[in-house]
Amino acid sequence: MKDEPPETKQTTAMRTLFESNELQAVLRVKYLVQDGDGIYYLRKGRRRQVVQVSGNRYTLAPELLQKEEQSERLPVSHRKKIKILFEVVRRVAEALGLKAVPYQDFGDGASQTQRQVEEPYPVFPEYFVRPSSEAADYHLSDQMRNSLTTVARLVEEGEKEVILITGPTGTGKTTLAEHFAFKLNRPLFIVDCGAYNDALNFFGAKDLAMKEGRQVIEWVEHEFVTAVETEKAVVVLDEANRLHPTYLNALFPLFDHRGRIFIPGMARPVMVAPGVTFFVTMNLGSAYTGTYQADSAFLDRMTRHLETNYLDPEQEKRLVVERTGLPTLHAERLTKLAARIRELAAREDPLIRMGISTRQILKTAEYMLRDRLNLEKAVRSTFLNNYSSEGGASSERATVLQAIQAVG
Repeated sequence: MKDEPPETKQTTAMRTLFESNELQAVLRVKYLVQDGDGIYYLRKGRRRQVVQVSGNRYTLAPELLQKEEQSERLPVSHRKKIKILFEVVRRVAEALGLKAVPYQDFGDGASQTQRQVEEPYPVFPEYFVRPSSEAADYHLSDQMRNSLTTVARLVEEGEKEVILITGPTGTGKTTLAEHFAFKLNRPLFIVDCGAYNDALNFFGAKDLAMKEGRQVIEWVEHEFVTAVETEKAVVVLDEANRLHPTYLNALFPLFDHRGRIFIPGMARPVMVAPGVTFFVTMNLGSAYTGTYQADSAFLDRMTRHLETNYLDPEQEKRLVVERTGLPTLHAERLTKLAARIRELAAREDPLIRMGISTRQILKTAEYMLRDRLNLEKAVRSTFLNNYSSEGGASSERATVLQAIQAVG
């Protein structure tokens, strides 16, 4: 009987390693997942490769787990399971004749996720917010990267930038601004514009206070003022077109060449500090109710306009796998479904009124992995009910269900 080709031997060894009863027993916990040629550890929405097999070699990454223990206080139960995982991998791999290689020396076999070093983010006063976990790994197109590099240079020199970001919901408009703050280690302040019904609320309000035994009315300054007056801060006006144009126009003096505004009740002007970057996010289009159209006076005060869009299916698939740990095959079906729904929504005679966001895709992937649901059941638990059932077999909901069947 002829020997199997080396490649087949290696593939068989890898499969035998991953399918061993000992190893599968360890992997039956929600924060460990095997996908392709690796085993990944899931923690707070991030995915780290802790075991990888390539050919007749395997590697472990205890250094990464040690770093996690120090920075994220890994629960004791998790540490025990990881220790058992490493012991089982070593034992089974040795029996299969696989060679252990330090993960630093794994060469091209090591994943980008494995080699990535976490960048620290400074601690700022409590009214500033910490960028979300997605901000560190935001996918930038070359054009977007070039634009933000230019912005970073200008604000470093003390210039003010006012950047409009538009795009469909769930395409990472706010996360893009967070990414900018994260990469430059800048204080980040986010304003939910939909919560404001008066321009003065941005800056402060009159309130009752006790002075020398009697009640007086005082002006209480809001944190937005502090953020705007903090050098090199990143200030995000999120979903700005949910704010009435009259109130949004009141911010024009901050955006344009004046860089200051006088507010009734305040004893001094509010002045934009050097190097402040304003990001103004908007959902544009008829699908977004409760929003207002941006006028030319507003657009004229934007120093640049960036557009976000959905990732292509291959990029989105990689993002789903990296963020959630969903196996590649399931991630591919999910992202094919998303692409099909967006295609139906973008037609001249759309069969459905809106596409599906990357945010919804990630949530669906989490349901599939955590609750062990198939694609249809996970979709029913997440976004299917966003689509109308009116019209029966020709309804939006029926169209989405048909799209699920089409992707297999």
